[in-house]
Amino acid sequence: MQAIAKYPAPWGKPKKEDKMILLHDRCICRGVCVGQCEFDALKLYRVDDKVPELTALDAIKRHTSERML
Repeated sequence: MQAIAKYPAPWGKPKKEDKMILLHDRCICRGVCVGQCEFDALKLYRVDDKVPELTALDAIKRHTSERML
């Protein structure tokens, strides 16, 4: 989904000061990014008792309908 993007540090600052940002309009809330993060920098916490969708298409439909509210 490419929901995480790099925001480079200002010119002259060390590369380690680059920031990663979440692009909320691309996130489908499936948690795949947590498993893919090579730095173990992301954590996923349960905030409610919703049952996850069975497919990515179901997640996209839910995410789209929530944005319309």
